[in-house]
Amino acid sequence: MNKFSTVSIAVATMIAATAVSATSINLRHEYNTTSGDYKNRDRISVAHRFDNGIGFAVEAKWKHKNGGFLTDMVSNGHEVGMSYNYKIGESFTFQPAYAADSSADGTAVTHKYNLRGIQQITDNWDASLRYRYGDKRAPEGENSNYHQFNFVTSYKLGWGKVGLDLEYKDLEEGGYKDKASDHLVNFFGEYNGFESGWIPFAEVGVVTWDKNDDGTKETHGMRYRVGVKYNF
Repeated sequence: MNKFSTVSIAVATMIAATAVSATSINLRHEYNTTSGDYKNRDRISVAHRFDNGIGFAVEAKWKHKNGGFLTDMVSNGHEVGMSYNYKIGESFTFQPAYAADSSADGTAVTHKYNLRGIQQITDNWDASLRYRYGDKRAPEGENSNYHQFNFVTSYKLGWGKVGLDLEYKDLEEGGYKDKASDHLVNFFGEYNGFESGWIPFAEVGVVTWDKNDDGTKETHGMRYRVGVKYNF
């Protein structure tokens, strides 16, 4: 068993052993029109945050070959991470975080170093800005790294929440040919009216892709996501 798998099991055990008052489960299906032979993808994540602000999360991912939904599934990697919420005043939270994202074949790991600021503007409206440095280490392949910024804002309604995620990524090394940056626009919403506590959600994103297979991601495509989450 490799070190990354050992860490994954250890984090999962810690989450399972804690009180469930701050634990969440998230199940999500994705259909990405730009993903070639594997347009359908699934993910399950479990996260827990302690009263002292420290949080842990584990995530497992799969993908389905086109025409073989639920019958032709393969691993799409897994991720473990931790974060810390530091409150500054009554309305602002500073959150440093780290995650290790393993590739599907286990030959590479992307280290994600995050700094996020979260501002509660009103009781219903919040906004956050996150900076991420991604460092992909592939001992038998090509290393790459990037700088990523995400601005996210959401508004609570009587039945749920709606929001917007704007992403900009600077591909510092190992990016696409003739393309030094990338971007994403993602709209999301959720419904919290079920007494059971399950919260369904949906996302619609505009992504870029290399349609002509010429090394340049200059064409826009659509990404759709649906899922459910539950907070204990």
